Amino acid sequence: MGQHTIQPVILSGGSGSRLWPLSRAELPKPLQNALFVNRFILETGNGGSHQYFFNQSGDDAPQFLTALIDLGLEQQAQDFAAAMAVIATPYPTDTETRRAIIATLSEDQDEALYQPTWIMDTPDLYSAMDQVL
Repeated sequence: MGQHTIQPVILSGGSGSRLWPLSRAELPKPLQNALFVNRFILETGNGGSHQYFFNQSGDDAPQFLTALIDLGLEQQAQDFAAAMAVIATPYPTDTETRRAIIATLSEDQDEALYQPTWIMDTPDLYSAMDQVL
């Protein structure tokens, strides 16, 4: 029997031009999703989803929403999108603009920004990430 060489194939290559600006040559889409999920977990774990929206990490909220959808986490995506809509539609990706809007929210609206904090505690999020990585 002859010896066979196995050639590995990495499916996350390419320049990302078809998905631009969602994809970058240096960071394939699956890893981008992991990055946005990780940023949400770290910020939310430190001070809840309200803090995520208030701080610079909240600039990436549209990309995190896309990551939730890509990972098949529909309920999480719906709850997160609802919190984004409390701030404004379209969602402001500029930190200072978002902070100015948050400062004008009613108490109930402000409290609604904490609602998506549960997303970081769901096993579904971690299972989906395990499948990606």
